[in-house]
Amino acid sequence: MDILFAGALALKARVLSREAMQTRAMWLAFLHLKLSVFDSTGPGRESFQGLVFGCTIDSKEVSFAGDSNQISGVMGLGFGPKKFVNQLDSQGQSNGRFSYCLRRERTMGATNSFIRFGADIEQGPDPSVTELKRNNNIVLYYINLIGISVNGYMLNIPEQEFEIKKI
Repeated sequence: MDILFAGALALKARVLSREAMQTRAMWLAFLHLKLSVFDSTGPGRESFQGLVFGCTIDSKEVSFAGDSNQISGVMGLGFGPKKFVNQLDSQGQSNGRFSYCLRRERTMGATNSFIRFGADIEQGPDPSVTELKRNNNIVLYYINLIGISVNGYMLNIPEQEFEIKKI
């Protein structure tokens, strides 16, 4: 099954978790197998054999930022056994690293935001790096939040309030 990632779907699936069954939330997602072809910032396209990954394309009764049914395009990058970054690393492409620039909500429609892997990660003169933290009980990762500011003013919240608590 050779497909172009941009728009084509390999396998649609309804994703239901235990919580989703209780709240009637549902995601329509796809699981992609075999040959993956991606648009590239360089000339041509990039292709990879044997990648396995999924991405949401629709949601039902899922609340996000106050609105229901507004989530699509979510791709899992967790620490599971088929971690996307590790799959790319096995083909010499990621060095175990990925970079994603979080854009301000106001500018989302005006600019593109790319996820980059390995040597493709752009390094400016003063890069800001955030290590991903793990909670050993689950396959998710976290960033180490140290504070919150609003309009340039730091809220008086002790850093330890943001630390990962045991589940």
